[in-house]
Amino acid sequence: MKISKEKFFSTGSNLKMPKEQMEAFWSDLEKIDKTESTPFAKYLFYLGALIVISAMTWFMNLGWELFGGGGIFIIAAAYVFIFTLIGSQLWRKKDLKVPGGLLITIAVCMVPLAIYGLETYFGLWPDGQEHYNEFYRWIEGRWIFMELGTILASLIALYFFPFPFLTAPLFFSAWFLSLDIVPFIFGKDTLSLDQQCGITLCFGILLIVIGFIIDTKKYEDYAFWSYLFGTLSFWSALGCLVIDRGEFALFIYLLINLIMMFLSIILKRNVLMVFGAIGVFAYFSHLAYDLFENSVLFPFVLSLLGLGIIFLGIFYQRNSEKIEAAVYKRLPPSIKAFLDRRN
Repeated sequence: MKISKEKFFSTGSNLKMPKEQMEAFWSDLEKIDKTESTPFAKYLFYLGALIVISAMTWFMNLGWELFGGGGIFIIAAAYVFIFTLIGSQLWRKKDLKVPGGLLITIAVCMVPLAIYGLETYFGLWPDGQEHYNEFYRWIEGRWIFMELGTILASLIALYFFPFPFLTAPLFFSAWFLSLDIVPFIFGKDTLSLDQQCGITLCFGILLIVIGFIIDTKKYEDYAFWSYLFGTLSFWSALGCLVIDRGEFALFIYLLINLIMMFLSIILKRNVLMVFGAIGVFAYFSHLAYDLFENSVLFPFVLSLLGLGIIFLGIFYQRNSEKIEAAVYKRLPPSIKAFLDRRN
């Protein structure tokens, strides 16, 4: 919440606080504020970091194969060294911890490229197999060493630089590892699509539980990316498992998404609300389409559905405290104790 100096002194005057005390409080607040980056600066920091990460990961092309494995490793290692060096210098300055942490994160994101370069250089990467630019597109058992290396690098970086965004490559790689470990162990075509989705769903639940545990231990938001990738993994696998399984399976899908929305209120995690709401919308859209297929009423029904959701959101916003208090009142004592410690 942003408070102006005039509002601060006006409130202090209404509370009959001495002017000297208010001046001292305001001076201390200004000192704290100067050690933090402004919101616009933070946006620029994160945008720049995402552009660099994208350039060296998602948007890599086959042209890089011309450098050979050794060249790819040297370039990636140079990125790791330079960004770690500059990031560690910035990290020591209170007002530059965000860009410093982001540079360290970029260094961690270079690790899979460096490992790929080493594997290629030493002939551990078979000719004719997928190249690095397909790392983010295809499930392949040979990726797991890159993912394990990134997880290890993230943990080491977090130990020296406790920056919450460093959990992003950690949980992202863990998510990919859950997909690639199956073909690595059992072979590419051993498991069916349903079995792969089942494994992904279980891994998503595991990440959500990890996020829940982290919430009980940390004050900063280290659990965000665990919840995000866990929810994404669980929710996408759930949709894969229920599609074309009949109305009963789809109804269970609806109930699970409603439970996710309910949990978002208890855990105060918006990501669960977002995916749960999308799932509920998908279910009611399915019902509307099946009931009004090829009907001129379909757009009107869908519009009414959207308006209903909007008004439901308005109702929740105006009564959120009462709703959350009512939910909290009905929780078991152990869960209440956890929520009290978390807050």
